[in-house]
Order: sequence, then C-alpha cells, then structure tokens
Amino acid sequence: MSEPQDDVQPSLPRGLYWGAWVVAIALVAVAVYLGWQVITVKAGETEQVSAPVASLTPIASNLDFALPQLPEPAKQDSIAREINLHTIIPTRSRQEALDHTVETGDSVFGIANDYELEPESVLWANYVLLNDNPDQLSPGMVLRIPPTDGVLYEWQEGDTLQGVADRFEAQLDDILGWSGNKFDLTNPVAESESLLMLPGGHREFKQWIVPTIPRGRAGVSSSLYGGGTCPGGYEGAYGSGGFIWPADNHNLSGNDYWSG
Repeated sequence: MSEPQDDVQPSLPRGLYWGAWVVAIALVAVAVYLGWQVITVKAGETEQVSAPVASLTPIASNLDFALPQLPEPAKQDSIAREINLHTIIPTRSRQEALDHTVETGDSVFGIANDYELEPESVLWANYVLLNDNPDQLSPGMVLRIPPTDGVLYEWQEGDTLQGVADRFEAQLDDILGWSGNKFDLTNPVAESESLLMLPGGHREFKQWIVPTIPRGRAGVSSSLYGGGTCPGGYEGAYGSGGFIWPADNHNLSGNDYWSG
C-alpha cells in the first residue's frame, strides 16, 4: 500500500512576505492616527459648546411712550445751483509796472482813472517824458504805469533804502514789505537802474511857469522866458472882467480840476 501524501503548499518568497507585513503595519498606523484626529476635533467642539454663555436680559417690546410728531418742512421755491467747472480766479493787485501807449484823446487823468491810480502817481513815474506837466502828453508816448499809488523810483548807484525812503517821505517797512520789489529780507539789496515801488511816497512837483506878457511898467522882464522871447512891450485889450460863453455849445475839455 502507498502512504497518503500531505498537501504541499507553495512557499512565498521571503522578500514579498516581509513587504506585506510592512504595508499592513503602515495601514494600521494611518488608521490609528486618523482615529485620534477625529476624537481630538470632537473633544474641542464639545468644550466650545459646553462653555458658559452670558445670559442676555430681554428688552421689553412694549414701550410706554410715543415718538414726537415732527412737522413737515414747508416747501419753498428756490433756484438750484448748477455745477460750473470754470474756476473764477480772484482779482489780485498788480505787482509790476505796465507800459501804456498814449492814444488820441488820452489824458493823464483819464489814464490814471483807468488804472485806478491818482494822477500824481502817473506823473511821478514819467518825469522824463512829461516833466510834471500833463499838457505834454502826446499820442505815441509809452508811459510807465505804477502798480499802486506812490513813487515808482529808478534805483541809482550809491542810493540807500533809508535815504530813498526819507527823500520821498515813504515808510521803509512799506518798501520792504511790497512783494513787487522782491527783496530778500535777510539782505535787502537793490540793483542799479532797477525799478523800486515806494508805496505812499510823494515828492514836490516842478513848478509850472505861467507866461505873463511884459506890458509897460508891469515889472516883468522879457529875459525871464529865454532867448525865444519877442522883445518890446505889447498893448492890447485887457478884458472887461466879465465872462460869457464864446459859443452856444458848452463843452469842457482838457484836464480835470486838480489841487496838485
């Protein structure tokens, strides 16, 4: 008789055997870690829920007072302001002198009025052209128009601020404070032949000599008027002392009354 043979099972390779155990252990470790994370999160939520919450005092919904009745404002007719993107720049005083070309019909008084100045200021600023005489104005002249009332002075070599202020009876602080003069207050120095504005300053006018015709024993010498004077005495009507209008059209021309 033959002996029964035992069931023979094939053996696994040694490397594959141990590899399977490593994978199994790793899976168990991952499962344990995930389970621990779930338990920790649930414990934190439980602590947050179980924290004591301060009780709120309920507010009564039924109030015993009534709100005041405010009157409606009366409707009034009004004009709505429209948006205007154009900016209006405020008018500022001039700081620099301007040039004005004289035209036919101009006068010193009219020019001064156009620039809102006193006629004296225009005459003082143009002594070389007008010689303090408004009647010497003629078309084509280019006048200097000062920025404000006072003396527009051309600085000369050797001048001092205090000396110029005393000569024209102006205040030194006004001269230094006038922004158009552009002084450095730490070292106020003016350049030669530069124009300096003396606000509020003034000076004496050159006297106008009214010609008087020498007549007999009037005591007037013909030499007073220079070499162009006609020699000899003159006779003629002296006038009766009364005044009548020479024409029916009464029109005043020339310069305005001026006390200067």
